[in-house]
Amino acid sequence: MSRLTAKQSEIAREFNIAPCTVTKWKKMGMPIRDDGLFDLDEIRAWQRESIKYYKRPRPNKKEANQVWGLAKHAGMSTGEIAKNTGLSQTKVSNILRYMETNKKEIDTFRDAKADIFAAEQLAYLSHITEDKLEGTSAKDLVQMAKLAYEKERIELGESTENVAVVVKHIRELKERRKELDDQPGSEAS
Repeated sequence: MSRLTAKQSEIAREFNIAPCTVTKWKKMGMPIRDDGLFDLDEIRAWQRESIKYYKRPRPNKKEANQVWGLAKHAGMSTGEIAKNTGLSQTKVSNILRYMETNKKEIDTFRDAKADIFAAEQLAYLSHITEDKLEGTSAKDLVQMAKLAYEKERIELGESTENVAVVVKHIRELKERRKELDDQPGSEAS
């Protein structure tokens, strides 16, 4: 359900921007409903697509894990987290805002992680050509595919010892190459 407001001050508070920035956004094409109200979800979608400068840099992974853990698991306030981590309260707020803003994407990734790793593995394997089998780049691609396969199996709660898919793919490529070499008129003949 969309959240509606009639006040620019609420938009400023929601997006942590100055009220004059809301006026600039309106001039830049920020969505306004026909009834004059502002749909905060529509504005957020517009802002993500249109306002490139607004995107804050991704927080340091170690700091983000520490701040997120203290906020969600220990229930600490931003001030308490700042004292415990040695970070400024502003930085703690920015990290928490980043994590909350990206929570939907994080949850989606978490739910589909095994499928994402399977797609990653397929992408690596699809780049293996017969020419690359002779060089080290094919080995690197196989190693990346193996790692993605192991990640996928871990996400599915399955054993990581089984790498039969990677081995099978390599064997099939070698067999195809041998068949091509054995054909009349091939370079090897």
